[in-house]
Amino acid sequence: LDAAKEAELHVADIYFEREEYIEARDAYLGFAKLHPTYPKVDYAAFRAALTHYKEIPSDFFLLPPPEEKDQSEVRNALRAMQEFIRQYPQSQYAAQAQAIVSDTRRRLARHEMYVAAFYAKRERWRAVANRLETVASEYQGLGLDEEALFGLHNAYTHLKEKEKARKALEEILARMPGTRAAEKARALLAET
Repeated sequence: LDAAKEAELHVADIYFEREEYIEARDAYLGFAKLHPTYPKVDYAAFRAALTHYKEIPSDFFLLPPPEEKDQSEVRNALRAMQEFIRQYPQSQYAAQAQAIVSDTRRRLARHEMYVAAFYAKRERWRAVANRLETVASEYQGLGLDEEALFGLHNAYTHLKEKEKARKALEEILARMPGTRAAEKARALLAET
């Protein structure tokens, strides 16, 4: 391995360890751009993407919960990791990147649920429906489907949009057959 290139990576690693993430990201991205065929280019690309994840505000217990905070770094981390996986699907770091994609998607879905609940308290049903539609379509399978779809049924019922309320219940039946949620949805459908 080339000593000069290893030194470049080492400088980026030092920035990273010092939590100087912008400088680290610039160094890793610069390395990847200058040395696209170097054996450790996937390492540099992964670490560049990881800087976004490291910049997500902490979940320190005295601060507001993570879903109440600005989500821009969460979105940046998601985009960066998805791009890394797209460019380096065979990388030894791909599984780690996929775990971060899952975590950031969960965080964004919880944020949408938090905002929907905020609007529900204020009876802003269109805003509730918009947020829950996002969760139901973009964040399936993260453990929030039931809550989002029943919330959609409730929001559309308040908006007097019976067909959309019905569709939310039908979606529960389709996604969660044989569950208590499906039983509840079936009972609500029978009432309409």
